[in-house]
Amino acid sequence: MRKRILDKRGVGRSKLIPQRPLGGGYEQPMDRHERRKTANLSNRAVLEQFCQDHGIEFKISNEGHHWRFSRGKIEVEWWPSSAKLVVNKRWHQGIHVHDWEQARMQLCVAFGITDG
Repeated sequence: MRKRILDKRGVGRSKLIPQRPLGGGYEQPMDRHERRKTANLSNRAVLEQFCQDHGIEFKISNEGHHWRFSRGKIEVEWWPSSAKLVVNKRWHQGIHVHDWEQARMQLCVAFGITDG
């Protein structure tokens, strides 16, 4: 069994794709993860345009589960369904990122973009 590496920090709750309360608790994690993946995929054009404007290569694989952004020696990977974002494979410094807008802000940090 593989050991899960916890994220070092998070960027806060998502305003675009918030967690849904149900009865006395919240939606099931699998339902929430699928909903977030689907919502982010439907807004991929926003990140595609951002990447094109800033010379960042952008690829989505594994049916939308794995998003990769690269420019020069920097590679950012994001898994929208689990909200894990890592820069240059630094797994123990992962960032918990729920939506495409939060991801774009982290891309600005990783790639040194000030006009994003």
